[in-house]
Amino acid sequence: DEVGDGEMMTKPKTPPSTSAKGLDRPNEVAALRHELRTPLSGMLGLLAILLDTPLDKNQTQLVVSLQSASQHLAAMVDETLSPSSARDQTVVTRVSFDLSGLVEEVVALFAGQAESKTIDLRCEMDARCARLVWGDPIRLRQVLGNLVSNAVKFTSRGTVVVRVKATIGTPNLRFEVADTGSGIDEQAIRLLKQRPDGSGIGLVITRSIVQRLGGRLVFTSRIGRGTNASFTLDLPSAEGANLPRRADDALASILLVEDDAVSQQIVQHLLQRLGHEVTIVESGAAALQQCAEKHFDLMLLDGHLPDMDGLNVVRALRANELKLQRHQPVVGLTATATASDRARSLAAGMDGYLAKPATMAELAATIDRFLSPADRSERAAV
Repeated sequence: DEVGDGEMMTKPKTPPSTSAKGLDRPNEVAALRHELRTPLSGMLGLLAILLDTPLDKNQTQLVVSLQSASQHLAAMVDETLSPSSARDQTVVTRVSFDLSGLVEEVVALFAGQAESKTIDLRCEMDARCARLVWGDPIRLRQVLGNLVSNAVKFTSRGTVVVRVKATIGTPNLRFEVADTGSGIDEQAIRLLKQRPDGSGIGLVITRSIVQRLGGRLVFTSRIGRGTNASFTLDLPSAEGANLPRRADDALASILLVEDDAVSQQIVQHLLQRLGHEVTIVESGAAALQQCAEKHFDLMLLDGHLPDMDGLNVVRALRANELKLQRHQPVVGLTATATASDRARSLAAGMDGYLAKPATMAELAATIDRFLSPADRSERAAV
C-alpha cells in the first residue's frame, strides 16, 4: 500500500498540556529551548573548528560522528521543546553542504546497531548527484536519521539501503530508505499514534519536516516484505560555493555583539577565516556606544544580552540613526530560530536574521549582501 502525507492519519487533537512535561507556560518552554540550544550551538561550532585543524583519519572520523550525533540532538531539542505552531514556523536554512558526506554520516550512526542484527546497511549515491548542494543539512539529516532508525529497528534480517537519485535536467533529488523488514502497517499505526501531540521521534515529525523542506513523504510497503520511504527535494548544486576568499575581496569591519564566550570564539574564528576585522562587545549599551563612534559594515547581534534584548538594542540604534543620518546594517544571530522571532526582529529594524550555529557559508553570504560593489572597489584601493 502507498501512503502519502495527507493519508497517513487524521489530524490529532491537541492536548491541553505543553510538549515539555512540568512546564506550563509557553515562555518557560521557549526559555528552556533557548538555554539548551545555546550550548548545543557552541558544541557544534567548536566541532567545526576542530575539524578545521590537522587531525589523523581516525580522529577525523570520531569528530565527524560526534558532530553528526550533536546535530541530531539539536534537532530533537527543537522538535521536542516546540509547540506544534512554533515548530511549523522553524526557520529553514539554505546553505551549501556535502551531500554524500551527510548521507554517509547518517548511515555510520546506525552501523553498529545494524551490525548487531546482521543487517546489511549501506548507501547508494547516484554518480550524477552534485557533491555540494544548497539546502538545510540539519533537517535533512534528521529526516534520514529517523527513517534509517525506524528501518533498522523493524528489520530483523536482510538489508536497509539509503539511495539518493538525481533527476536529469532539474535540481530535484529523490531520497529513498528501503528495508526488508516487517512492513509499515502495524508499525506505522503504533508510531503515528504513539505521541498524538507530534512531539518526540516518529513518522509524524518526519513527515512534517519533509513538508517544511518542500517535499512529500510517501511510504510503499508490503507486509512481511519491507518498506520503501521516499521523498523528493529541490537541492541545487553548490559546487564552488565554498571557495576561499580572493585577494581582491573586500575586507569588512564587523561588530559582534555576543555575551557568550564560546559563541564569541566560534564566530570570531569563522569571520577571521573569511578575512574580516572583528570587534566584540558583550552588552547592548556597549554596542550602541561603538556604533555612535564608528560605522561598521555589519553588526551581528545576539538576541539575548545581559542588559537588554536584541530587539531593544536595534530599536535604540534606529532612533539614534535619525540624528546621525546613517544606517547601520544589523543581522540577528540567535539560538531562537523561529519564523515568529525572525518576523519580530525584522519588524524591530534588523536587516537580516541568522540561526545559531551559523556556518562559514552563511556568514560569507550575509556579509556579501552588505558590501556593495562601491565598497569593494574603495576598500581594494586602500
